[in-house]
Amino acid sequence: TAVYCTWGTPLLTHCRIEGTVHVAGRGAAPTVRHCSIEGSRGAGLRVVDHAGGRYEHLRISGSRTAAAHVSLNARLDAFDHNTFVGNGVDGVVRGDGAWGASLDTPDAEAADGSDSDDDVLYGDADFE
Repeated sequence: TAVYCTWGTPLLTHCRIEGTVHVAGRGAAPTVRHCSIEGSRGAGLRVVDHAGGRYEHLRISGSRTAAAHVSLNARLDAFDHNTFVGNGVDGVVRGDGAWGASLDTPDAEAADGSDSDDDVLYGDADFE
């Protein structure tokens, strides 16, 4: 993890981030815009555990799994004008079992053996 936000509303703008931007917890609501997120060993952007924030004009590339993972309980204020290139999945995995899931099949099974209820969203993802 290159950036780990668990509380507050920090502003990250015009950054080149090598690794994952991980946002977790009810008190976490950063604004991340005009940044490049590159070469994550997992998802380039992870927003989980009731976290929020604004994610705009991001370029996420070279992530081994999905460009982004957004849990079902995340409350995003904005997720707009983002570009995904050369990731394991050039889209957003929306679900809570995605961390251990195989992302190449719609009926993926999570690493713990439970069924994964994750959805993969492409393009302008609608989180409502």
